[in-house]
Amino acid sequence: MSDISRFRISVGDDDLHEDLTAEIYFDEKFLALVSQENGLDKAEIELQRCPDSDAWDLPLDAFLKVLEQAKYRLWELRRQ
Repeated sequence: MSDISRFRISVGDDDLHEDLTAEIYFDEKFLALVSQENGLDKAEIELQRCPDSDAWDLPLDAFLKVLEQAKYRLWELRRQ
């Protein structure tokens, strides 16, 4: 299994955000939420607590790539 395939992105909306958000999962555990509330050029990330241990152990290059993919997907689906 490649490192990147361990991640999953889910884009949607909720009652807490005015615009779409991207949830990032690692090994099917909720890892982070990417928000574009202040504009995509000022996107923010909310990291979640690791449910299985004190800290996440992630492949850095794959995580950075997934963050860029999430940001790009939000750009594609942005509300106008």
